Amino acid sequence: MTGHAKFHIGVLLHNRSTKEDGLAIRMYQPAERGEIMYEVAVPVLLDTWAGRHYVSDWAESTLELSDNVVLKSSDNSPLLE
Repeated sequence: MTGHAKFHIGVLLHNRSTKEDGLAIRMYQPAERGEIMYEVAVPVLLDTWAGRHYVSDWAESTLELSDNVVLKSSDNSPLLE
């Protein structure tokens, strides 16, 4: 990776474009794109890790740290699976 990542694996992120919160599970920088990308686990049910989640790729420029207290305090984080 040539750039410096703004966020780390395991942090809860908010996507300003999609208005979603999710957990960073991997980061990468595609050769054809200079921007750092994050593979993010996004809960299917709003504000809970109970049940399932899907994985989405988010560009770093659309992200900020999430202030979603409910997801931060959940015991069923995808990193625990």
